[in-house]
Amino acid sequence: MSDNFAPPQGPNNPGSLSSNSENQPHQADSYAPFAAPATPQYTPQNGSGSDRSYNTNFGQPDAQTNFQSAPPGGIDPRPDPTYGAYQPNFNWRAVKPGIVPIRPLNLGDILTGTFQLFRFNIKPTLAYSALVTIFINIIFLPLTVFFSAQLSSYIPENVKTNQSAGMHTLFLFSAAPTTIATALLVPALTYVTLQAVLGNKVTISETWKTIKGTVLTYISAVIILGILLSLIFVIVVVEAFAIYTTTGSDSITIITTLASLFVATIFYIFLAVRFIFTGPTVVLERRSVFAALKRSWQLTKGNEWRIFGITLLGSLLIAFVMNVVLVPLTVAFTLLPIILGTKGSSAAVITTLITSLSSIISNIVTAPWNNALTTLLYTDVRFRDEAYDLELLKQLTK
Repeated sequence: MSDNFAPPQGPNNPGSLSSNSENQPHQADSYAPFAAPATPQYTPQNGSGSDRSYNTNFGQPDAQTNFQSAPPGGIDPRPDPTYGAYQPNFNWRAVKPGIVPIRPLNLGDILTGTFQLFRFNIKPTLAYSALVTIFINIIFLPLTVFFSAQLSSYIPENVKTNQSAGMHTLFLFSAAPTTIATALLVPALTYVTLQAVLGNKVTISETWKTIKGTVLTYISAVIILGILLSLIFVIVVVEAFAIYTTTGSDSITIITTLASLFVATIFYIFLAVRFIFTGPTVVLERRSVFAALKRSWQLTKGNEWRIFGITLLGSLLIAFVMNVVLVPLTVAFTLLPIILGTKGSSAAVITTLITSLSSIISNIVTAPWNNALTTLLYTDVRFRDEAYDLELLKQLTK
């Protein structure tokens, strides 16, 4: 082979070694199989589908981007360049898969969330509440009717009215089944509420399968709390009796007792607020009785006034709504014995049945409301203090 051999020169020879090739841009011809095709670019237009615009010059101002129009009905062969990339305009605080946003909650979020629970998953919410409340009241109903008839026989004739017997029965006997039913409802309604926060609708069977191991633990915690809170007022009664036996003065005893009752009530409210998260910690964190009490005390530390204020406002709101519905019905049914002309034990029994029915209806609605309020407060405190919102967001992305 000759040493003077040189490849053909010319613009159409991609292998040309001429000095002009360094200053000329490479151009691909139809017979250059390795030439890269030009990247198509599209003009930004309003609309969707094939008219979507893409900025291929990442990090450069949009005004410097050169776009060309895609043919009508054409398909963009490239993926969206923003897919999988960091999107600075995305607001994680706006994520709301269920009844409340996954972020620290304000008063409006909490109160709205309690109402949203009934709309989001009304079947297990009201069905479970109705089943437990009605079942407990049916068990206690014979005892309530019996004691109501006995009570009416001890009321003096000058005050023995249908309303008097009914009110005595309501206060003395309706509290027991309502309290027991509420305690049994807390584990299930706590689980339903948290799943509603995550956007999950659960069934009654699924709820029971999940929380059945926590019911006895929570009831044990309620009994311990009940004994502890009751001791406060027992101490007040013992103190009043001791003062009366020592001084023998009615006025001093009354003043001292009223002051003691005021202090005891404040202390009762304080303890009730500090232990308000016992139910959620038992159900959602699977803690034992005393561990749940300790955990509730830790979570509420520094949040007492906020928890107390929101709980009080929410309780007053639901009480107002229920009274608007139930008071006219209760008054109408209470007048029924007078209209029928019944007296004595018969009137007391009729009034007791009416008040029990009102109590059942009230508890079916208020128990889910109050429990949802407590559960949302629990999640809010953990959102603020423990970044629990990030943990829930992580669960949502799995």
